[in-house]
Amino acid sequence: MRGRETRPGMDRDEFPPAILDSGGHGASVRLIPRGDNRGAGASMGRQMRNLEDGTEVRIKTIED
Repeated sequence: MRGRETRPGMDRDEFPPAILDSGGHGASVRLIPRGDNRGAGASMGRQMRNLEDGTEVRIKTIED
């Protein structure tokens, strides 16, 4: 996410998440409120913490 815009109180959020093999280079990145990003990351981390490396994960996105 180097070189991407930053703004106080906001985090750069990427999809697919960097925690997944499919995340990282080429991901969609946008600014979202810091608390939303960190809360979502903590929630995903809790849900995936006991999974073995290489486990297939599907993420369902929901529009408000």
